[in-house]
Amino acid sequence: MDHDAPYTPVRRVLWQVLWLNLLVAFAKMGWGWWIDSVSLSADGYHSLFDGLSNVIALIGLWVAAHPPDENHPYGHRKFETLATIGIGVMLALVCLHVLQAAYARFTTPVTPRVDTGAYLVVVLTLGINSLVYVYERRMADRLSSDVLRADSKHTQSDLLVTSSVLAGLIAAHFGVWLLDPIVAVLIAGLIGKAAYDIVLESAMVLSDVSMIDPAEVIAVVSRMRGVLHCHEIRTRGTPHHILMDLRIHVDPDMTVRRAHDIADDLEDLIKGEFQGVQEVVVHVEPHGEHYCPQ
Repeated sequence: MDHDAPYTPVRRVLWQVLWLNLLVAFAKMGWGWWIDSVSLSADGYHSLFDGLSNVIALIGLWVAAHPPDENHPYGHRKFETLATIGIGVMLALVCLHVLQAAYARFTTPVTPRVDTGAYLVVVLTLGINSLVYVYERRMADRLSSDVLRADSKHTQSDLLVTSSVLAGLIAAHFGVWLLDPIVAVLIAGLIGKAAYDIVLESAMVLSDVSMIDPAEVIAVVSRMRGVLHCHEIRTRGTPHHILMDLRIHVDPDMTVRRAHDIADDLEDLIKGEFQGVQEVVVHVEPHGEHYCPQ
């Protein structure tokens, strides 16, 4: 089995997005420095960390693509989740940097020297980010990639940030310098919220939070002929890669072959009923007088 195959198209998307993020970042940072705008510079740093998060994701996917080995018999898929947490941490660092820059501007007021070039940079980068977000979100759904989905949220926050920067530049053009650091603080809030959401979602995956309500599984299993009871249902993983194990009770006089066939059929039924379930382990037990269903 080629464990790298599912990650190849995801990496291709990340490489494309990486170069666009770097182009956007240096354009914003350069012009922000030129006109002395803390909000535009902060937006540039945001985009730069977008690019760095792409690098983290690429490294995480490279590790995740390794096949199972002696030390990782279940594979390396959770390294993709660790890479996703890395994206959240990078966002948190950007949030702190922007807040520091905004505080410095509040204490030392400066009115940005807004020119036509600044407007062109913001509008063009806003257009590029819009295309990147739509493309990345579509590919995340098509490839069922948590990394691309997290990174698309990152890009979406960049759209809100750049729109706020545009409003700040217009205000600065008319001499309202205070809006520039205020916009920077709003940017920090959006970045911090995105970081929180990404880290929380990834933490749930690493802590093996239940992915499917056991009652829903029982309702499906009860349709399988020959199964007398189902219990101890456990699920974990990501929404697009769920692992499940459960116990079923069958007639104690049933042959091993028949019990095995029921377990196989049940695995196929569950995978067909629940999207994202990749592996089902069914434990078969004899139903008898010593067992009392809970």
